Amino acid sequence: MDEIFSYLGEHRWIVEVFLIVLATAAVRFGAGVLLKRAAAQFAKTSNLYDDALLEAARRPLHIGIWVVGISLAAEIVGGSSQAEIFSYVDELREVAVVWLLVWFTLRFIRNVEDHIVERGYRAQPVDQTTAKAVGKLLRASVLITGVLLVLQALGFSISGVLAFG
Repeated sequence: MDEIFSYLGEHRWIVEVFLIVLATAAVRFGAGVLLKRAAAQFAKTSNLYDDALLEAARRPLHIGIWVVGISLAAEIVGGSSQAEIFSYVDELREVAVVWLLVWFTLRFIRNVEDHIVERGYRAQPVDQTTAKAVGKLLRASVLITGVLLVLQALGFSISGVLAFG
């Protein structure tokens, strides 16, 4: 037993990584519980935006919690191992967070569009073609903005990309 404690004393980063992964799992579990409670409350309302927001946020939030937790653990491992691959953790985290936000926004737009096409807007019928066209334009603008943000996070000059476009 003393050997284990002396080894962990020399390699403190192992304990830190374990605690970060454990905390990430606890936060992920807590987020799941909160989302279930929110879903029960939102089911009582007739507002289409709260249902669309909750459904759009569910998967990106869960994956985002794990991405941030694992990237923090990778930074600690990188500090003790000096491997070259760990120098890219910050950039990968930025790219992952941008893509998760883009994914959330695209899902939200799709959910609102589907609800509006199915139920109408404020109890009035909506032209399906117009609703789908507006949804496609919004999704295209979010996707283009996301690509530009990722390029900027990777170190490309946005002004040069826009001038080229």
